[in-house]
Amino acid sequence: MGGNEAQLRLSATVLWNTHMPQHAALLDCRGEIAGRLRIFDGGLLIVDRGAGAKQGQVVIGVVNQEPMVKRLDYVHGIPVLRSEAAGHNHRFIMEGDEFTVCGVVTHSVRQHGIEP
Repeated sequence: MGGNEAQLRLSATVLWNTHMPQHAALLDCRGEIAGRLRIFDGGLLIVDRGAGAKQGQVVIGVVNQEPMVKRLDYVHGIPVLRSEAAGHNHRFIMEGDEFTVCGVVTHSVRQHGIEP
């Protein structure tokens, strides 16, 4: 193992231990997620499941048992999951919908040079 590889591995370990939330989860992305956010198919999301979601944050929202990655917003106090991908609709939470925020997306990791 070369010196640079060891240094990179150590840096990643330090990053994980000092910057990752205690309740972090790793999620694999499939499909076009959020183009403007640069979250792509095959990427890995780091999600803080313990954070209280705030307006403007990117969240893992589940509406009627369907998970989605969108930006949380509110209109007249009603939650709206706003799409950042071209051609995708915002998801307004309607009366009767079952809605949960499973966590806040804090980081994303993308594979380079190798097709998943």
